[in-house]
Amino acid sequence: MSAKKSWSRWGTLGAGLLGVALMSLTASLTLGAFSATVVNPTNSFSSATIVLQQTAGSTTCDSTGGTNSITASNSYNCTTIDDLGAAVNQVPGGSAVSQALTLKNVGASGASTFTMTPGACAQQASAGAAPYSGTSVDFCNDIDVTIQDDTVTGSPKCVYPSGSSACPALSSSYTLNTLGAASAFSLGALAAGASDKYTIKTQLDSGVDNTDQGLTAKLAFTWSLTQ
Repeated sequence: MSAKKSWSRWGTLGAGLLGVALMSLTASLTLGAFSATVVNPTNSFSSATIVLQQTAGSTTCDSTGGTNSITASNSYNCTTIDDLGAAVNQVPGGSAVSQALTLKNVGASGASTFTMTPGACAQQASAGAAPYSGTSVDFCNDIDVTIQDDTVTGSPKCVYPSGSSACPALSSSYTLNTLGAASAFSLGALAAGASDKYTIKTQLDSGVDNTDQGLTAKLAFTWSLTQ
């Protein structure tokens, strides 16, 4: 066989193989297949909020400190509301001081536990009476106190001293000293958006003497919500 014919045969064979390869490639690129897809671009997971708000008259304090940011403690020292009414110049057996408070859960989640924990009562010389002050060392025991839950209109419930109806009259049986020695008071649950109302009454006992002049008693209340 001549060289010319041999090259012709191989050329024809190569062209044929190239054509088969091109057809195979074209088929693989153009043939379709069944498919299905679901995409969820809005997946999310969010936490709730529990924020305690206290109001006395036109003054309000939030556990967030009046901001929209919730810190790790979610706690605020409210110095603009005095739970005892910031009473001054009181006299023995004088008119009772009444402080109305509203505690509200302004968060999005209900709290299963609502408590009020009193701190220990301490006394000091009254700044307003300086330079005069009495020598009594038991002034906290001379201030009578009651705490009443007035959330349900017409159905008061005494928180301190504990009772199922209205609080008794102020007396030396229940004082800031005995209150400060008490454990936390359970106030029930507080749903999201719900409010509880409390009335705290205090009075300088009628049985005090001159050693109780010019003194101030201080006692902190801690109001807390827990999921």
